[in-house]
Amino acid sequence: MSDQTQDKSSQTEEPTEKKQSDAKQKGNTPNSREVGTLLTFLAAFTLVAGAGSWAMAELGHAMVPLIDRPHELIAGPSVGDLAQMIGNFIGETALTLLPVFLLFMMAGILAMLVQGNARLAPDRIQPKLERISPKKGAERIFGRAAFVEFSFGLIKLTLIGAITSFVLWPAIAQAESFVFKDVASIPSILREFTMRLLVAVASSMTLIAAVDILWRRFDWKRNLRMSHKEIKDEMKQVEGDPMVKRRLREIRQSRARRRMLESVPNASVVVMNPTHYAVALRYERGVDAVPVCVAKGLDLVALKIRETAEKHGVPVVEEPPLARALHASMEVGHPISSEFYKAVAEIISYVLGQKTPARQKN
Repeated sequence: MSDQTQDKSSQTEEPTEKKQSDAKQKGNTPNSREVGTLLTFLAAFTLVAGAGSWAMAELGHAMVPLIDRPHELIAGPSVGDLAQMIGNFIGETALTLLPVFLLFMMAGILAMLVQGNARLAPDRIQPKLERISPKKGAERIFGRAAFVEFSFGLIKLTLIGAITSFVLWPAIAQAESFVFKDVASIPSILREFTMRLLVAVASSMTLIAAVDILWRRFDWKRNLRMSHKEIKDEMKQVEGDPMVKRRLREIRQSRARRRMLESVPNASVVVMNPTHYAVALRYERGVDAVPVCVAKGLDLVALKIRETAEKHGVPVVEEPPLARALHASMEVGHPISSEFYKAVAEIISYVLGQKTPARQKN
């Protein structure tokens, strides 16, 4: 229990998009039952207001054979006649109630779509032992979530009851006056009060659903909160372990450096700042339009370029300003820019004029 409390206390960070997406894929969504209740109520309200009279008339028409010819039932109809009468009644009733069921079904689907919960979650239908655990069951009944549900239900019941009483009170006060009214006018009066009641209840249920869905989303995100360690582990999972990424980067750099040093023997000259910068240039008449950088490096890499050049008889020219400028502005495999044409041309002309593999100093 203390470990769980400690884990909860360390989960202070808002859930990442991946954590929320994974939870939704598993069927853990901020679902508000009040939204479904509201839409079902509105569907029933629409049905009663728009097609209530038609539905009652159709049901009455379906019952006519049973009410109009009761003597046939008493006289004992044949099995075939009785089956036909019952079949006709069930068929007409089903056709009448089918739009009702479809409307309620659409209300339920719309409730899921409104909340963004229309997804198939196989994890929710897989059998799990923890769902029949007495401990888990006790937590669901007596836990914080159950207390919140009870409190919210009590508030909802109180609110709807108060609104219903407020709307019906004038009707109760006028009930005695119905005795003196025309009978034909009473249905319209009752219909007016009924519509007022339904509108008032729908308004209160809309408010309740709005509050409930906001609370559900807040509580859902709070339960998905993460610790700093969980966020770091997720970043490693998504982006890769930083240690591994650094090691892979070092390996790539090492391989690129080795390939670069293998190109130094093909260079025409190495321009250096004695110990810090080195740029190896290649120029072959008839092949290269302008000199091309085949290697460059700093400090230890620069010394390695110099060592390789001297080992293979490539001239080394110490020209610190030019070496620094070439190193800063050039990439390996690219030709030099026009601003260095004159300086590099003088060095290459000097080297070609010397015709010696020994180290040269300008």
